[in-house]
Amino acid sequence: MRKIFITTLLLLFIHSIYAQTSQHDSLKSLIRSAKDDSTKFYGTAQLIWGYIYTNMDSATVYIRQNILLAKNMKSNVALDNVYWQYWTLQSLNGNYSESLQYRIRSLRLAEQRGDLITICVRYNGLGDTYREIGDFEKSIYYHRKAK
Repeated sequence: MRKIFITTLLLLFIHSIYAQTSQHDSLKSLIRSAKDDSTKFYGTAQLIWGYIYTNMDSATVYIRQNILLAKNMKSNVALDNVYWQYWTLQSLNGNYSESLQYRIRSLRLAEQRGDLITICVRYNGLGDTYREIGDFEKSIYYHRKAK
């Protein structure tokens, strides 16, 4: 019984690795063949989420490419999207000062668009980051602003 259980777990693990690799390959193919920047950007954004928790070095490379692509597209929404990925990556790495910089940049973009829901979400995220670094006064300030 134990051998069957271990074999089943091993097969599930192998299947999940193959499925993830297959998905990454499909996204890379889509990105290479994309005719417009928007398709490239959003294909790369999906790829970044696939890498952000498993291959941070690759995620960093793709994030930097997408920041340039979003600026080239002149899309605040796209830029906000990639800043979200970058601050997530920096938070996972424990680099809270850089995470805060990109959260604030993202907040400024939401304010420029007048997107009240995103502004509240960004305030909440700032509060979370300040809580992580132990600055509870700023954490409370931003969490209150989010309401």
